[in-house]
Amino acid sequence: WGARTDEIQNPVVQDETFQGGAVYDVWPGFGVFFSWSESLADNGTGQDANALDPQVGDGIEFGVKFDVWDGRLSGSMSYFDIDRSNIPRQVTIFDPITGNRAGERTFLSGIENANGFDGDIVYSPWDNWQNFFSFSFLETKLVSDETNPAREGGQLGGAPGTQLSLMSRYSFNEGPLDGFAVGMGVTYMQEVDRSGFTNLPDVP
Repeated sequence: WGARTDEIQNPVVQDETFQGGAVYDVWPGFGVFFSWSESLADNGTGQDANALDPQVGDGIEFGVKFDVWDGRLSGSMSYFDIDRSNIPRQVTIFDPITGNRAGERTFLSGIENANGFDGDIVYSPWDNWQNFFSFSFLETKLVSDETNPAREGGQLGGAPGTQLSLMSRYSFNEGPLDGFAVGMGVTYMQEVDRSGFTNLPDVP
């Protein structure tokens, strides 16, 4: 188990964040883990040159890890849930006379949430051959936004909902090819429709 705190001291942000976690070995080669953490980031200044409130967040993660069959099968799987608030957003400003685009205005959102499952598995049929499989299932949404309640519940941009990856690698440990490896892999990434994202600039 372990924990740490970080102190942020600058002209804009003065605060502390905390992280903590623990791993428990249920039996040899199999364990469970849990962590909780806070995050904090400086958002800089807005159009009026005043400091924007810092971006803050907190999240939990828990899952299982395993290392069995003399290390030939190992990996981890976890569930995570992360909230963030005070996320900078941009709204397009149009000239009231000409109707032309005149720039953007920055404001801070309400609360964003991301949750899902991810994991990775490594299987080695024998010492020289390794197979890697990883997955991620992600759901994101805008939980609350006082500046634009109509967007609440909408999807956030930046990551696809599903990603899968598989790679196989063979390593040489003798003869003239000692130290070399060959491999092949494939990755699937769910198609993403960016038109509905709520945290992109408010432009077509």
